Amino acid sequence: MSTSSNSSLNSLVRFVTVLAVGVGITVVTGVVCGRVSQRWGPVPDMVAAAEHLKSLPARIGSWQLVEENTMPAAVVQTLSCAGYVNRTYVDRHSGNTVSLAITVGPSGPISVHTPEICYSSQAYSIEAPRKRVQLPAEVGHGDAFWCTTFRSNSAIAEQLRVYYGWCADRAWTAAESPRFSFAGRPLLFKLQIASLVPPGEASEEQDPCRDFLEDLLRSGWNVNG
Repeated sequence: MSTSSNSSLNSLVRFVTVLAVGVGITVVTGVVCGRVSQRWGPVPDMVAAAEHLKSLPARIGSWQLVEENTMPAAVVQTLSCAGYVNRTYVDRHSGNTVSLAITVGPSGPISVHTPEICYSSQAYSIEAPRKRVQLPAEVGHGDAFWCTTFRSNSAIAEQLRVYYGWCADRAWTAAESPRFSFAGRPLLFKLQIASLVPPGEASEEQDPCRDFLEDLLRSGWNVNG
């Protein structure tokens, strides 16, 4: 075989090799992106996690489930939410009411939407900057949540207290930069709980959200089964 023939054959082999590698990278990247974006539906672990959320008890300590709510389709789509619970509980003793939402989905969308963004665009103003609240170790796994207070822009000027945090393992975390803290996680849970508080009510005197969270952690139920 001539030198020119060998050269042409070697060029062809290199081209085919490069093409094969390029196609392989494209396929692998497509599969990874498809899984992250749930292009082909939630991954099996996420399906199981979403199903487990339905086991959240109707009775938690002195709190009783009184209403099961549906999230707007636009919210579910924005969060790429694979599953959620959206409930209202009432304390049978005090009469306090809390609204609880737990969602699970890809870490990217679940990590970036915070109450400061949502409520500030819905006739509420931030009354007090968020602060990290560490719950007692004996009621959970060293869980921590962000707590912030909003004030209604209406004439009533009622206050809305909100706690929120994320969970990728066992403990709930008040992450400073959740997008980076949970980057690469196949799934992420977010918990958000809110309650109205009378204007001027000191946080230490009445905090239904914290009371509920402590009862939830004491109950032994957790998002990871």
